[in-house]
Amino acid sequence: MKILFVEDDRMLGEATASYLKQDGYVVEWVQSGETAIQALKFEMVDLILLDLGLPQKSGQEVLAYIKQNKIKAPVIVLTAQDEVDQKIKTLDLGADDYITKPYNLEEISARIRAIQRRQFDREDNAIAIGPVKLDFAAHKVCVDDEEVRLSRREFSLFRKLMEQYDKVVAREVLIQTLYSWDDEIDSNTIEVHIHHLRKKFQGHLQIKTVRGVGYRLEII
Repeated sequence: MKILFVEDDRMLGEATASYLKQDGYVVEWVQSGETAIQALKFEMVDLILLDLGLPQKSGQEVLAYIKQNKIKAPVIVLTAQDEVDQKIKTLDLGADDYITKPYNLEEISARIRAIQRRQFDREDNAIAIGPVKLDFAAHKVCVDDEEVRLSRREFSLFRKLMEQYDKVVAREVLIQTLYSWDDEIDSNTIEVHIHHLRKKFQGHLQIKTVRGVGYRLEII
């Protein structure tokens, strides 16, 4: 899951971005509203964490841009503004959730998981296809209750395929899911990860190559 994190406070930004990365997310951290809007023009993100008091363009202006351009990524606002009127205004502008600073990092992860459950109409923090179950809170995958060890990027890629089960996921989407702007990406990196996943789930699920487009996860 790729998160666009918009926060101009360097200490808070570094701490939050580091925590979310350790929690298995790909994080693009930017420090102004203008940079956030530029990122949204060219990058696909799954969720946006947005401060309101930003330089250049405010968080409200970023929310307006998101709404005007029908960007589907849910938005969690993080702000020191705790007045009820401000919360109502922000939610009416299109925010999906509102967390007041100072915040607890574990709470942010829990709020993200709650939004994911609503997005995919799930009652818990897991996806199950046949004998394969992916638990994104525990960050593990099991086949018939036996854990399958995955690297962080294998887990993220497999999770994207599980969420889009039986649909073609474009190669470019997978690249954006796994890597941030600053990462160096080998030309065959996706193919290597797919190869490893095929071996680990052989006999249970298959990952089909759709030539020139991407990959589709299917049950055997």
